[in-house]
Amino acid sequence: MKFIPPQASISATAFLIPHLSSRREIIEMANEYSPSVMLQDDREKVVKVEYIFADLWHLQRYQIVMQPDRKRLQSLVPFMNKLIVQGKYGIIRVQDGIILLQKGTASEPQALTDWLKLYSELRQFLPHNHS
Repeated sequence: MKFIPPQASISATAFLIPHLSSRREIIEMANEYSPSVMLQDDREKVVKVEYIFADLWHLQRYQIVMQPDRKRLQSLVPFMNKLIVQGKYGIIRVQDGIILLQKGTASEPQALTDWLKLYSELRQFLPHNHS
């Protein structure tokens, strides 16, 4: 979390929200069907968040017994990969199944390598059209 400036807007997965609860602009990223990077700011303008912070390790671990976590994982991983491939968000860091993306930034080379490894591991949990 030290990589995220205090005033930055964030979309995060549920397991990370309590650690970020003191922030003004935060939204839970993943419901079961449609991940979101949009929030309404203080000026009531709908904007894309500056950072995406996702705990894929928890989703992967609990998706075996928790249907909602399985659906979140299956929608979130391809969604994040698409944002990365399209260059909308760059990968700042990947560690222990947690990934941090920043809007409008190029991916750090080591972080991209780490993401590709994690993505490869997670593909087995995705529907076949995302593999």
